[in-house]
Amino acid sequence: MRNSLFAIVFLLIMSVSGCETSLSDEPLVKIEIPVTPATDETQTDSGFNLLVVADGEVLLKRNGWSEYHPTAFGAELHRGDQIKPRDGVKAVILCDSLTTWIVPAGVPSGLSNGCPQAPEPSLKRGESLIGNTRGGNAPLIPYIISPRKTHLLNALPMLRWNEVPGASSYTVQVRGGNLQWETEVTGTEMVYSGEPPLKAGEIYLLIVVADDGSSSSDEGTVGLGFMLLNKDEITSFRAASEKLETLNLNGEAEDFALAQLYAGQDLITEAIKILEALAEDDCQETAVYRVLGDLYQNIGLSLLAEEHYLTAIQLTKTSEDIEGLSVAQEGLGEVYMALGNKDEAIKWLSQAQEGYQILGDTQRVNQVAELLEEIDK
Repeated sequence: MRNSLFAIVFLLIMSVSGCETSLSDEPLVKIEIPVTPATDETQTDSGFNLLVVADGEVLLKRNGWSEYHPTAFGAELHRGDQIKPRDGVKAVILCDSLTTWIVPAGVPSGLSNGCPQAPEPSLKRGESLIGNTRGGNAPLIPYIISPRKTHLLNALPMLRWNEVPGASSYTVQVRGGNLQWETEVTGTEMVYSGEPPLKAGEIYLLIVVADDGSSSSDEGTVGLGFMLLNKDEITSFRAASEKLETLNLNGEAEDFALAQLYAGQDLITEAIKILEALAEDDCQETAVYRVLGDLYQNIGLSLLAEEHYLTAIQLTKTSEDIEGLSVAQEGLGEVYMALGNKDEAIKWLSQAQEGYQILGDTQRVNQVAELLEEIDK
């Protein structure tokens, strides 16, 4: 949940399918490399790789952990980690080079065996745009829901905002560059008309004013703009999309991977759309809700983040995925910090810290300790 500068890179687009983790009948792209223990790895780049199929118990030992612990679908994996599917269990990793690796079952494997470091990885850790955002939580103003702190693929984006109790109409404005566009509507969403057209590379801002005088600007948050990608980035996107299609992932595995690819390039609106569709299909994979929580928190919509983190925590409690539970608890603790709820923040961050202590993850224990110290200031 750390923020980065507004960078422009582009990847892929795909429609959302149902929530299933099975593979298609066509073979995956499999990397055949001899297995060696992870302790022999010398890679300095940790990378960003995803466990996209786990048909049974898969054990993980991260660099620095003293022993193996169960992991689950959607786990982020890095070079230096050691993974061990139980005998007969199928585990597939989507590498940051957009290749897949079927992990040998019953033996420990170092991640760089199947996911060697790529010169220019396509899959990257998602980061939000333009500074820290802690708004979008005042129910009496029409705060922006989308597009908000995002890059866009579509020049005709859906514009959405919070419904203000008692308001009957809204003045909707898009500002940026030489563009000054305004219209009045009665609902809380609309598609941008396209006239005047949005230009690639320009930063635009959506502003909504309710007929009671409240405005999205009352949120007092900066850096909520959006930007349309250019033709060169579209070309890069199509190449990456075609490469992903050759992997023959289907169902929830493909959709989750697509969302992570979007998020890694700050295509936040598209990433959220994919994951929300999975959630609406009652997907039971905790990673879907955990990542939704991350994305909403990154763009400053803490109330929506809270909802999804709570779902992730509820689902994770039925598994042995201590890390997945702890990550969701930490995210929820940060949400309550943003909302100013000190007691709840301390409660959830403390639980996350206990989970990291069980794992022996000193770095994350210290990370949460810093957050707890910040609350006490």
